[in-house]
Amino acid sequence: MQWTRVTVITVDLGLCFAAAINPNHRQWQVFPDGSLLSTKEHLHASLLRSETNATQTGHYRANHGPVDGAKLSNELANVTHSIDQLQGNVSSVDVMRVKMDGNGDTLELLSTVVFTLTVSVWMLVAFKILSSYYPVLYSQRELEHLGFGEAETAAWGQALRDVTSLWHQLSLACFLKEDHVLEVQGLDSWMHLQFQWLALRMIAYLAVVPVILCPLHWTASGPSDEVFSRLNLAVNENRPVVLWIHVGVVWAVTVLTTRTLQAAMRDFVPVRYRWLQRMAFPQCTTVLVEGIPETMCSDLRLHSYFANLFGENAVARSYVVRNTKLLQKKLERLRKAQRALEKARARSEAEGKSGPSAPLVQFRLESVKDIKEEVAAERIRLGRLSHALDPDVCTTTGFVTFKTRLDMRLAAREQLGTDSFALQLQAAPDVNDVLYDSLIQRPSYTQQRLGYLSVFCVFVAFLPAVVFVSTLLSLKSWQQIFPAIHRWRQSMPIVVEMLEGVLATLSLKIMLAFIPAILLKIGRSFQKPVSQSSSQLQLQKTYFAFLVIFVLLVTSFAQGLITTLLYVAQQPAAIVPLLAKSLPLTSRFYVNYVVLGWLSCSCELLRPGPLVMYLSFREFMSEHDARCCAEEDSVLMGTRVARSTFMLVITSVFCSICPVVLLAAAVYFLIERLSHGYLMLSAEPRQGDAGGELFVQALKQVHTGLLIYVLLMIGVLGSNGFEFGLLLVPILFMVSWSLLSLESFLWPCLPLNQVMDLDDRDPPMTDATEVYEQLECREEIVQIVPQIVVSRASLTEAAVAAAAPTVAPPAMPAMPPAAATSTTTTAAATRGGGKAPEETGTASQEAEDLEF
Repeated sequence: MQWTRVTVITVDLGLCFAAAINPNHRQWQVFPDGSLLSTKEHLHASLLRSETNATQTGHYRANHGPVDGAKLSNELANVTHSIDQLQGNVSSVDVMRVKMDGNGDTLELLSTVVFTLTVSVWMLVAFKILSSYYPVLYSQRELEHLGFGEAETAAWGQALRDVTSLWHQLSLACFLKEDHVLEVQGLDSWMHLQFQWLALRMIAYLAVVPVILCPLHWTASGPSDEVFSRLNLAVNENRPVVLWIHVGVVWAVTVLTTRTLQAAMRDFVPVRYRWLQRMAFPQCTTVLVEGIPETMCSDLRLHSYFANLFGENAVARSYVVRNTKLLQKKLERLRKAQRALEKARARSEAEGKSGPSAPLVQFRLESVKDIKEEVAAERIRLGRLSHALDPDVCTTTGFVTFKTRLDMRLAAREQLGTDSFALQLQAAPDVNDVLYDSLIQRPSYTQQRLGYLSVFCVFVAFLPAVVFVSTLLSLKSWQQIFPAIHRWRQSMPIVVEMLEGVLATLSLKIMLAFIPAILLKIGRSFQKPVSQSSSQLQLQKTYFAFLVIFVLLVTSFAQGLITTLLYVAQQPAAIVPLLAKSLPLTSRFYVNYVVLGWLSCSCELLRPGPLVMYLSFREFMSEHDARCCAEEDSVLMGTRVARSTFMLVITSVFCSICPVVLLAAAVYFLIERLSHGYLMLSAEPRQGDAGGELFVQALKQVHTGLLIYVLLMIGVLGSNGFEFGLLLVPILFMVSWSLLSLESFLWPCLPLNQVMDLDDRDPPMTDATEVYEQLECREEIVQIVPQIVVSRASLTEAAVAAAAPTVAPPAMPAMPPAAATSTTTTAAATRGGGKAPEETGTASQEAEDLEF
């Protein structure tokens, strides 16, 4: 029976590979009902009969009856038929309003270009006007760099005119330096700009493709064909010379692309090393600890555990994340009360009354004072309960800051227990990038699966949403309400057809603009990333997959999304003929998609989302608070990188079939480079920095697009001759090898010798160094309740032995160093130069009682 199954699988792979290489030679085709191949069906029937005879006495036959291949095929056909009935027999191509190439392609493409350029010019004019009226959103960074925080002096007006001049904005966007971008935004932003130059460099290398192929395509078509169609590869191309040239072009494109990607990765490694060398304290010496045992969930016990493992002078500070949900609610009440106090003062001043003596102001002052006392009491309660290991306050996540980079490096690579889910160590993100709300309660297995299910539901619900938006943007839907549209359709059919072509692609663009926010919300709710940068990395992966499925591969769903996915899951090699039959006939749609991308880059300059929110918030907030609230999650770096990568994938996939896409992509990346360069340095706030991980992920995704390109050309050229497709099969192995070779670059961390050199040159940590501590816990408590001392004194050796968890190693003879740390101050012990443990003294029981 096992040999029979192996034979079935072998025959499947052989027939599918032969069909992928030479679709014309096969005796089957993709049916919407999921039926099998005729030749293969006969072979499977005989093999399944032998397997049925071998299992007649088995448990499966006793309960379910014999296996019948025809029955399974009929059941699959019934399922897909039911799904088609639910879909209304509407294909995904019809849903997306994707039209096949044909008459009017050239005119429609020109109309898209004219429409995009016209709207982009008007958006540029609007940007110039908005940047003058609202510099806080468009030029605030430049003004702060010049020393103008507010419009209070006469020189501020001249400074505003200087930073909003067109020449200044262009020069700022074009002439960027690595050090400046790293200081303002970080390595992810710099590598995103470098990726755009990488895309332009690849397009320049591939410029030889239209020079070679466009004359060949032009001579293969008749003079009556469209200009756009004459520049594309003819589907029925049967000239051997042209096909051999295409085989050479595919090899050349693949070699040039892979070599360029490898060179980009080599250039990235030293940039990453420089970023790691410049990493400031305490991030460079801190590890994030997940899965802390319940007996160790306090600052003191966590500090004692790591001090016993790595030495007394190795650990500078330990912090266990608290459950501060109640404290956050009280702080929100305090912020509302303070805003109400400001409004009361403004109202009293408007009425001519003295501010402090007004009854409403006095009432608001008392309210603010009472809430501050509640906040102080809640902070004290959290300190006591965390020391007592209260499970409602203490979480299983924390941070351990070491005194040297070497100690942190050694700790991050160690296995501290036998449980794979306990005491997991990883490099800590930036202090201001941590999502403490996600660390309070880590996601369970069920939550993670619910997150995956939610993402799948978004994928499934996307098509109906596109149908709704497409209906709203369809002129046929509005002509019943406005009869004038019907008259325009009859009098100016060309103009109406051009407008419908633009609206068809625009509706897809509009729907794709809302997907990143939904995916980010799902990721933060279920997956709970530990930092902003890790959430952007997750968003990049998901959104790129979304774009590939619903934009690049949507034309392959000729029989509906669900039906095609079911069939491809049953026959994976069928994706090759599906791509070959669909993508070459819809190249105009993808060129229009890239051209409309110019419009999206111009729209980003306007910052429409932050602008609307800022205008709304400033009615009841200060200018600064309104800007901070409006710019929260206003920049999704994962979305930007995924969109740029996808545009490069479209360019590489269609460079041989439709060389015109190279010109459209070159203009897109040039506009995007200018737009993003200006926004990052002048307008947008600093984002979380993953240290270039988004760039590495983008290079891997470009390899995925290159695999799609090779599979497409295997299907297109293999349909005209077995030998043409066979010569392209080795390219799949070359691209796979190039993708795997990216893992050979040692970029995540510095070499050990450089780490030791940095330890010798690094200055000691000071009290001004940031600490890993929740923001709501950082206010000074001593000012409100002087008798409460929140710094923990050193315990005696007996106290340490009593407080040490059972899972900890035997206590060291020396006592742990003092971890004198308040809720706002940092570790006072200097790096490598602190006092010896015996010099710190011991705390009496009286001081211990006074502490908590």
